[in-house]
Amino acid sequence: MITLHLRHFSIVEDRGFRLLIDKLEPHYDIPHRTSFSASIIPDLFAKQQTRVKQTIHNDSHPALGMASDIWSSRANDSFISLTVHYLTEDFKMKRYLLDTPYFPEAHTVENILTKWDEVMEMFDVDGSKIKLFSVNDNARNIQAALKRIQNIVPAIPCFGHTLQLGINDAVKNVPGLSNNLQIE
Repeated sequence: MITLHLRHFSIVEDRGFRLLIDKLEPHYDIPHRTSFSASIIPDLFAKQQTRVKQTIHNDSHPALGMASDIWSSRANDSFISLTVHYLTEDFKMKRYLLDTPYFPEAHTVENILTKWDEVMEMFDVDGSKIKLFSVNDNARNIQAALKRIQNIVPAIPCFGHTLQLGINDAVKNVPGLSNNLQIE
């Protein structure tokens, strides 16, 4: 529940939650929130990471599609995400968010490549042995980083992101356009 619905660990200390669990199973001793943050959630992550690693390596696929983005939280903390996508031999789409690590460093090409390498290594994906495709936003630092990856097909800009940039430019530069559009 905590990971599925992105709830705070402290939910296990809420009176209502405790009453609910007591009704369901009066003899169950709810672990302390630090147990969730220190061992239960990290153990779940490790099991899921192992499962994803095995799936990626056991599935037969000639290439991986990559997507990455750098974004900031409401608290202005910076993160970088990396996902992989591929089709299996029987044309089933598989996609996995590999990681979204904290990224307080400057968003330089070198730092982006370092983070990507760390994530790819964590999942035993060797970019020199498999063809890589990439769809990303139009950020120069991401595009420059992609040009340095050896076995990658030229990056494809994200259509949705490109369209949004065009719409924003049109609204900003065409007088009265925003009056005719429903923009929130």
